[in-house]
Amino acid sequence: MKKIIRFLADFISFRLMKYFFTLFVFITTLSSCFQKFYDTNTVGKTDSETLKALQAEDKMFIIHTPDDAFVLKNIAVNDDVLSGNRDSPTTKYSKYLNPPSDTANNIRPLLKEMVLNEVHLYTKAVFRRNKKVNIEIGQIYRMDVYGLDEKATKESTRGGKLGITGGVGLIIGIIAVAAGGIHNVGHP
Repeated sequence: MKKIIRFLADFISFRLMKYFFTLFVFITTLSSCFQKFYDTNTVGKTDSETLKALQAEDKMFIIHTPDDAFVLKNIAVNDDVLSGNRDSPTTKYSKYLNPPSDTANNIRPLLKEMVLNEVHLYTKAVFRRNKKVNIEIGQIYRMDVYGLDEKATKESTRGGKLGITGGVGLIIGIIAVAAGGIHNVGHP
């Protein structure tokens, strides 16, 4: 029995526990804990005042048509027309082009600022690769203004804190049991 206790005590040494703790923290941070989420904030229509306000915030407008999606640059908003120059979205936007609007959507940390700056406008109009685009605001049947999903983000952070606290408690408990086993090895 003493050999088993000594083996466990040596196996669960402080040095080894340091590596377990580092591995635990690494795995926890890569899992679903501490992630950021965004909401699409979908509405069925928009107006020129809303579009002007979003333009003033320097939001990036992405237009969705039946054929494709593209970025609209050099935007101008009149009373009934949104206009600008067509530009192709880069591949880093592709994951965020058609997210589900009824669930929390994950943001990669490096792309958080970009994603939270997007406005997606949906129209049935077709522009046949025209460089200059004019969209009647009445033709926009859906608008998504991406924003931070605070509820899902807080739940993820709370879960991460609970997981780390539980893991640290478990590691401390194992160390305490191992330390108790070391002290009792020489005693009958």
